[in-house]
Amino acid sequence: MKPFQYFQPTEIRFGAGRLSEAGEAVARWGRRCLVVTVPKFPAFEPLFRRVQESLASRGIAVAHFDGVVPNPTIDVVSAGAAMAKDFGADVVLGLGGGSSMDTAKAVAVEAVHEGSCWNYLFFKPAQPTEKTLPVVAVTTTSGTGSQVTQVAVVTNPGEKNKSALYHPLLFPKTCIVDPELMVSVPSTVTAATGFDVFAHAFESYINPSGSPYTDLLAVEALRLVSKSLPAAVRDGADLTARTTMAWSDTLAGLAIANAGVTLPHGIGMAMSGLYPHVAHGEALACVYPAILSYSWDAAPAKFAAVGRIFDKSLEALDDPAAAKRLGPVVEAFLRTIGLRIGLADLKIPAKELKALAQASLVLPDYKNHPRIAGRDDIYAILKNSLSS
Repeated sequence: MKPFQYFQPTEIRFGAGRLSEAGEAVARWGRRCLVVTVPKFPAFEPLFRRVQESLASRGIAVAHFDGVVPNPTIDVVSAGAAMAKDFGADVVLGLGGGSSMDTAKAVAVEAVHEGSCWNYLFFKPAQPTEKTLPVVAVTTTSGTGSQVTQVAVVTNPGEKNKSALYHPLLFPKTCIVDPELMVSVPSTVTAATGFDVFAHAFESYINPSGSPYTDLLAVEALRLVSKSLPAAVRDGADLTARTTMAWSDTLAGLAIANAGVTLPHGIGMAMSGLYPHVAHGEALACVYPAILSYSWDAAPAKFAAVGRIFDKSLEALDDPAAAKRLGPVVEAFLRTIGLRIGLADLKIPAKELKALAQASLVLPDYKNHPRIAGRDDIYAILKNSLSS
């Protein structure tokens, strides 16, 4: 067994009804809380009221920043940070999906540091300091795993670039994972965020930086996704499926926090940076079958193991044969959850694929894939992903 280390400082409060603990969780870290969310809409308002009441019961003063957008931008973060400064926030609560939680983390940095959060990306000399505000995360989707990671993904529209802050100080102090909050999530969002769980688990499993610990988490997440995601897409009110997906999301987040992601996420991040209308899970769904067909023979034992989780008939095949089938198996799974789409479906022009391939090499994720791709390889993957 190779040497490894594993770090996870986030307190996880998991289970139906745990939202009631939001006030107590926040009170451990501050008395003036900036709540970070998307703009309120009818289905969201009862949830927000419950959080307000929980915070008020603990005597916590609240300011509400409701400017979060999908693929949150540095301007959004700056607006939230300005509100946090004006209010004198000493704790930030991210309430919502990955965009809300990531925005909360980035706000926690920018509110107490000089300049933009973009100055504190993972590869830059300046990094977040101990001044970073504590973050509490309440997730309302099963997808990004942001509630248990040290990552805050942000987009710079001026550079058409999507990148990440990555630092141990960005781990939420406490996260609340309450599956009851997810039963109203539409089936299309359930499918897209749920496939992100698959991607996190799979990529941490095949990542050379993985370990026996992250493999354990990832394989269990994949096993749960294979059964629970189709069930949650079929019936969003199925609390058993929602609970299992919430747990698989958390497991996959725990895995990527220590192992990291690979080529599909590098392409997906570049895609959302260039085309902000593209949801992250949709970007991954477009390219996954082609990426699996491109790289199955670089790690046949692990590709085969995943294939057998999703298709028991592959147990009769040896590892290379089962690994080669993983691409078609995942393609069939995407059809089952209504997410077998191509780049053309997302309005990404074929004439811009070379630029997208080049942008996919900006982040180092591709270097962690079992088969390292160059620009021409990625361009071929993208061409093969144009149609569904």
